[in-house]
Amino acid sequence: MKKNIKIYLGSDPHGKELKDVVKNHLTSLLTNDQFSNLEIVDLGTQDKYYDIAFELASLVGERKNLENSEEKKGILVCGTGMGMSIIANKVPGVYASPCQDVKTAFDSRGINNSNVLTLGSIVTNNDNAKEIIETWLKTSFTSGWEDKQDVKDFLENSMKEIPKLISNHSHIPYSTQALSGDTNNEASFVPIPGLDERCKWCLLRQERHVNTSDSNDDSIERLRAVVRFPKGSMEPPHHHTHGHDVFVIRGHKTVKNLTTGVDYDLRPGGYLYTPATQIHQVFYHEDTEYWFGSDEGFDMMWDTDVKNVVFEEDQ
Repeated sequence: MKKNIKIYLGSDPHGKELKDVVKNHLTSLLTNDQFSNLEIVDLGTQDKYYDIAFELASLVGERKNLENSEEKKGILVCGTGMGMSIIANKVPGVYASPCQDVKTAFDSRGINNSNVLTLGSIVTNNDNAKEIIETWLKTSFTSGWEDKQDVKDFLENSMKEIPKLISNHSHIPYSTQALSGDTNNEASFVPIPGLDERCKWCLLRQERHVNTSDSNDDSIERLRAVVRFPKGSMEPPHHHTHGHDVFVIRGHKTVKNLTTGVDYDLRPGGYLYTPATQIHQVFYHEDTEYWFGSDEGFDMMWDTDVKNVVFEEDQ
């Protein structure tokens, strides 16, 4: 008995026309026994490519799907397919591949076990897209390596090792509760001093890693966390003992660097690196979640002698 496959479709405005072509072609394939187990779910078109990419990838990458009799895949269409694949691959359990021809479609399944296909309307015409989709759907993992058992073993083992690699070195959890900052036994919350408890850092402190180099006795503490602040929250002036990276998953925040005098307006997909010792203040215009990372021993220092900046929303 063939496993049912639910295929989610989504696009931004640049990919809408090609996405509709893809949908119609998939619908026509349902009469073919080879594709009769498909269920097509059109998530529509969103103005921001990263919103639809994240929504679709979250559905495909749900952890419970791993034990479900129903398989889930996704097809995303934008201008080139690149932006969609970058965002989709931020979701654990998703292997998104931008494909421009039959060869890359075949290899993305046979080698990489791709479960999300991204297409670009600028670089892929309708007929080519149809060929890519059919190849991608028909190709099973390890296809093309039937006569090379060592390669098959390597590929099959990679699907076990990659999730472990991510789990060991990334602190973005599978749990949507932990991602949203809700109470969860995987998360520990640390309120910002002097503010009410609705402003919390989901630090996942117990998952910090300490790397020790063979060449010396110094230990490097690597911190990865998903942080959540509700709308209206403000981080008072502060600095960190080491530089850190921020990548906004959802929401809207403004970082005012009081050392350099530069403001940074960050929305989904926005990235910012702040060097150590630079004093900054942050205001959250919307409920905001972001990825936070530092590769060195990390601490936060409150600069109580620096006057708070008045943000527009505080007027």
